[in-house]
Amino acid sequence: MKQNDYQVTSGAKITCAKFGGPNYQLLASGDDQRNINLWKLSKCLPKMVINGHTSGVSELVFSASAEQIYAGTYGGTVHIWDLATKKEVGKLQGHATKCTTLNSDQMNGSSLLVTGSEDTKVKVWDIRTNKCTQTFREHTGVINSCQLSPDSKWVASGGEDGSLKIWDIASGKVLSQFTFPGQAVTCIQYNPQNLALANGSTDKTVKYWDLEQFANINVTPIDTSAITNLTFDEERNSEYLFAASSENIKLWNIETNKLLDCLSIIPKSISDLKIANEEKFLLMSAISNNTISVWYTPLENINFDESIDIIPSSDSIKTSQDQYMMPSSMQQQQPKSNFVKSQQTSEEIERQRQKQLKENPFGQVQQQQQQINYQQQQQQDIQQQQQLQNDQLQRKTSNSFAQQLQQSNSQGDAEMADLSRATYIRAPQDKPLGLELKNFDQDTQAAPQKRDLEIINEIMGQHSTLVGVIQRRISSINVIQNWWGKGNITSAINALNMMNDTSIVMDVLNNTFAENQKVDVLNYENIAQIIPHAINLVNSKYETHILAGLKTTLNILKQWGPNMIQIKTVPVSGGVDLAREERVKKVDVCIEHFMKYFQSKGFQKALKREGEVEEVAQVLHNHLQNLLNKTRRELETD
Repeated sequence: MKQNDYQVTSGAKITCAKFGGPNYQLLASGDDQRNINLWKLSKCLPKMVINGHTSGVSELVFSASAEQIYAGTYGGTVHIWDLATKKEVGKLQGHATKCTTLNSDQMNGSSLLVTGSEDTKVKVWDIRTNKCTQTFREHTGVINSCQLSPDSKWVASGGEDGSLKIWDIASGKVLSQFTFPGQAVTCIQYNPQNLALANGSTDKTVKYWDLEQFANINVTPIDTSAITNLTFDEERNSEYLFAASSENIKLWNIETNKLLDCLSIIPKSISDLKIANEEKFLLMSAISNNTISVWYTPLENINFDESIDIIPSSDSIKTSQDQYMMPSSMQQQQPKSNFVKSQQTSEEIERQRQKQLKENPFGQVQQQQQQINYQQQQQQDIQQQQQLQNDQLQRKTSNSFAQQLQQSNSQGDAEMADLSRATYIRAPQDKPLGLELKNFDQDTQAAPQKRDLEIINEIMGQHSTLVGVIQRRISSINVIQNWWGKGNITSAINALNMMNDTSIVMDVLNNTFAENQKVDVLNYENIAQIIPHAINLVNSKYETHILAGLKTTLNILKQWGPNMIQIKTVPVSGGVDLAREERVKKVDVCIEHFMKYFQSKGFQKALKREGEVEEVAQVLHNHLQNLLNKTRRELETD
């Protein structure tokens, strides 16, 4: 990885450094002395210096054609400069304080600019008229990042308030929002080809979102520091995402949550991260006082091969100078890539694992990945042993045995043909079949048949799909667990409502409310959201789903049933009690959901099943009857 340094006038402190122009060969910087410096990457002296701002420059972005540059300032004003004439051609005034983030529509011929500020507002501007067309005011903290969607119809914004909001520009309304209590959203990047979005945050992870269902797809493992910059590789595969922190740049297949490569860097304040596809370089700008460091590495030196597993290692990281000092024989053994595996030591990994397992109701689900890896290793061992047995058997087979085998081929083929067509043994029911048990004993000395190996290979062929499903379930559950662990039950339930996978809902309910955890801290709004999930589970054909739905509802009824009966039956002493009327309305909604639960086909079938399902269903039936009878609801079943 190579580095070039660019410096501005002594005494000025650089605040931002952004790439632009054809193939990102231009570099622009803003500083607190109200200047913009413009370089070509092939030269170290500034190509142009622009001044005339009303205050220090806080943020920059090029237009799509690189004919203009937009400069946000500490005073909140955005200046528009024509690079050919070095003249100001527009001024956008509307923010009260420092402009913290800018994003222009990168489609040719576009005219939109989005700005965010310390005043907590996000604004959309029409550059043709220099007018603000929308102002979004629902954030409560500094805006750290805002991005236009590839079709310029939506805006995504995030900041210090720990929320990521998706806005519709035409209506000015929030389409969806995701909240991360105690965290800050640091960067946002739309997938240029898919309806998806990634965001980095101070919790040192990257979260990947499906914008069709507005649901989480993946959350990357915790990095060593906060994620500051993101960029998708549109040319190769829009699933490839580069994520930069102050200590490294990692390449992910964000759809599968697989780490492909990791570049270690000297701790820097990274300002911009781009892919120059024509030159086939990854570019990064980092700032320190009055110096800009531009790092670039050939894309061919980066591992994009997903068949290569990145294994955490505590080995020291070799620099380019270290490699030059090595003997030539050792240099050939070094990997071509400058990217390293990981910087986590085994002690750090163990501490993280212990912390995650502590008081974690989802631990059982999260351990499934480890079990799958263990099973995969076992299957590989079995295949190796079976192959060894086959080789030994072939060597030991004598010529006489081969001749006997050849003579019996015709008879054996006929018998096998009969067996392949037959399904049942037809014999009178009142007579013995003439079978001996010893004929069914497994021959431990015989080598496995070819069909056994085919079955194992078929199972292994589907293993990666199963791993992907489990990983996605774990990632989704981690989002809910984050709020659950912080005691924010309402946010956890809201996240659960966004999940369209009943298996995830089953995992969550089975490890929380079905185990009678935190049922007492629910409120009536929470109950009205949980019971529909329980109805879906009890209507399932899987016993684990049905039991989770039954136990969740039973525990809620045991805790809250008497309260609901009291609210509905205790007479009012006189006068108007608005608070009580509000409670009655909320209780009515809950009772309506319990009535739907009672009438559901799945619950009625559960009453007729056997075993634990029937036992739990009968107890729940009594509680439901008691609630609905005392609240004067008619009991009807399909």
